[in-house]
Amino acid sequence: MKRCFAIVLAFLLFFIFSNKIFSYEKNALNDFKFSLLSIGDNEKEAVEQSSDIKEKSVSKALFYSFILPGLGERYVGKNRLSKYLVISEVALWGSYIFHNVYSGWIEDDYRLFSTQHAGVNIDGKDKKYFVNMGNFFDIHKYNNKKRLDREYELVYNDVSGYYWRWDSDVSRREFKDMRIKSDQYSNRSNYFITGIFLNHIISGINAAISAKRFNKSIKSASHWKLEYKFGHSYYSDNMELTLKYHF
Repeated sequence: MKRCFAIVLAFLLFFIFSNKIFSYEKNALNDFKFSLLSIGDNEKEAVEQSSDIKEKSVSKALFYSFILPGLGERYVGKNRLSKYLVISEVALWGSYIFHNVYSGWIEDDYRLFSTQHAGVNIDGKDKKYFVNMGNFFDIHKYNNKKRLDREYELVYNDVSGYYWRWDSDVSRREFKDMRIKSDQYSNRSNYFITGIFLNHIISGINAAISAKRFNKSIKSASHWKLEYKFGHSYYSDNMELTLKYHF
């Protein structure tokens, strides 16, 4: 409020000096009244245009930031915060895309690697199959283990269609590391999706709150009225400055 009052006072003094209020007029006494809410007809339109600040729609601010974080803040007038939120949105989407793409590249690599070092036909195979390949040297060791554990529903009965046998245990471990790395990048991408969702929600709430505060500040400022009265004669000058608050 002190800052607003200082700005208003500076504008008032500028108005006084720019219009040469202190210059002598033809009349001996010349009183001039000025108000931020009611001023002369000649200047009324210009000041109204410069001070015509409309309230911001809370629902619009909320909706804009739900669509694009930072857009609601820009609508309210918080341009710096808007810029940071847009940058964070771009960074989150960029990270999500990178992790998904990179995960896909590694998946393509380990699938091709399995055909070269384990004699696998990768057509129609799901990720669970590749997990089993990384844990067991060949399909026979895998099937034997499942039978011992009485997990008969997990046994590959189509041995020829699901056959694998690694050329070395080093290749199996290398394949397993590639598969785990691919899954890690894929899982991390889910965190960025969560971050994107939260970024939209937080920005929307912040934009709505900012719009409410903006409207409240306008309503509060509209209750203040600054007036001055100036007059002079050949013997003395006087000026009266009054600040009023209307409830």
